[in-house]
Amino acid sequence: MKEAKTDPGAGGLCTALLEALWAFEEAQRRYYPGIAPLLAERFAPLRENLERETKTLASPGVSAHDPGIGRRLVEPAALCAEAFSSATEGDDFERAFINFMRASRRMARVKEMLFPLSTEVPAVNRFFLEQAVRDRAEQYVFPRESLPSGGLIHLGLDEHPYARGGCSIFVPRFEGL
Repeated sequence: MKEAKTDPGAGGLCTALLEALWAFEEAQRRYYPGIAPLLAERFAPLRENLERETKTLASPGVSAHDPGIGRRLVEPAALCAEAFSSATEGDDFERAFINFMRASRRMARVKEMLFPLSTEVPAVNRFFLEQAVRDRAEQYVFPRESLPSGGLIHLGLDEHPYARGGCSIFVPRFEGL
């Protein structure tokens, strides 16, 4: 697996993006409409960090045609920053709740865009794992070429994919990543 640090700017942007996703997940667990002003304070520095790291990739020293990991993080980072901005908008409780739900859908899209990088970036792989197995993340790496064309992954303790205690996960394929 490649480390994100091999791509100029990717390490910082990857870290900023994952920190933002963790913060948003925490906010989802504790959300109620009256918390919007506190979330605005919490999300502002995260959004600024995302924007700063994204600009680093747009600097003259980084090629605009670079297919590296950093370039593949720009769109999810922009969508994440947009979600942070809209998540705390609203003059009343109802509008605040609706905007937060819309931002939640954007964050789900960010996760969908990040998942293909889990085979290349250990930090992204750890993000998608449960707390109990994060310290063993290298055991749960599925190389892209080993995935079936439909994106179906069978997991479990037994070799048989449909054995008791196993599960099947469908992950949509993203072309061009």
